[in-house]
Amino acid sequence: MPSDKPSLVSRVRWKLANLLWPERLRPNKLLTRWRLRASEAEAVARWRVAAGDRARPEARSQNGEDALLWDLVGDREEGFFIEAGAYDGYEFSVSYLFECAGWAGLLVEPLADRAAQAADRRKGSRVVTAALSRPGAPATATFTRDEIEWYSKLGEGEHGSVVRVTTLDALLDGHTGGIDFVVLDLEGHELAALEGFDLERWRPSALLVENNDAAVAVRRYVGERGYDHVLTFAHNDLYVRRDEAELVQRLGSNWEDVGPV
Repeated sequence: MPSDKPSLVSRVRWKLANLLWPERLRPNKLLTRWRLRASEAEAVARWRVAAGDRARPEARSQNGEDALLWDLVGDREEGFFIEAGAYDGYEFSVSYLFECAGWAGLLVEPLADRAAQAADRRKGSRVVTAALSRPGAPATATFTRDEIEWYSKLGEGEHGSVVRVTTLDALLDGHTGGIDFVVLDLEGHELAALEGFDLERWRPSALLVENNDAAVAVRRYVGERGYDHVLTFAHNDLYVRRDEAELVQRLGSNWEDVGPV
């Protein structure tokens, strides 16, 4: 069973971080870098003990999102995640750190070439080439590739690639066991994806959802299904299941610079 108490190493690293970067300097890139390296170090320690064939853990997120989730649920030595908008499974990946440390997961990416790269690298996860939407959505859609590819998104125009559209419920058919966290980075289609994901059935511990024009609707939708907004960090909203609210205490003062916890 995971411990609710932070490890001695965790307490020491955050005490040192707070001494090195006083309140007046937060939030800043140095503190984010510290968080990334600290979570990475803990994952590497676990990886060395496991002596498996997975790649050495790396904290690959853009802004420290993986460090945030690591402090929330990273003490679980085995877990399951979902990351939609997974790109190549490495660049800016939120879940890469967890897979290297022994977890398994589901990666969803509509760009076929990027999904193939993810499948080649992420042997501990199932990779699906598709876009996510709600039940009853058309079976295919046009996906427009932006010059900056991680901003690519579903569109209604004639230009772009035709991609398969599915729901998370369909992709999880046959899945057993818990879901620890879900990351949705879908450039405005997060609500549609959530409508195709039965939160009351799957009950993931945490949701990390891109904060965009749909944020208010998303917050209302997940709130009605038992999730509370915890904080907004680097354009992402973190939600925790209401009956697991004690998890939030693990963040405590370690993340106070991004807002009240």
